[in-house]
Amino acid sequence: MVSILPGEAIKPGEMKVIPDEGMPAHRTHTRGHLFIKFVIDFPPPNWTAPENIAALEQILPPRPALPSFGDKHVDEVVMADAQPYQTGPSGRNQNAYDEDEEDHHGPGVQCAQ
Repeated sequence: MVSILPGEAIKPGEMKVIPDEGMPAHRTHTRGHLFIKFVIDFPPPNWTAPENIAALEQILPPRPALPSFGDKHVDEVVMADAQPYQTGPSGRNQNAYDEDEEDHHGPGVQCAQ
């Protein structure tokens, strides 16, 4: 059985080690270290009712206090999911800062008559 300290939280991607519980070393009676990398699946958005969230907040550590900005003007904004790249008309990946004119190279060759 593997245990952690009471109150310890495992973070996504965190690695832990259990000394001397890994693979046996070649031609010895010793064992290597067992490394464990944690992959954590988070619940989907809106996975529970708001009253359940309130109950969870009662047992979790308090939220950190918001920073004070004094007399500075601060805008309150809402975050949204980002789409890092969008495919442009040419089929290549573009982002919002790409210039539209990049694909235009001037007039083509005209027919001579």
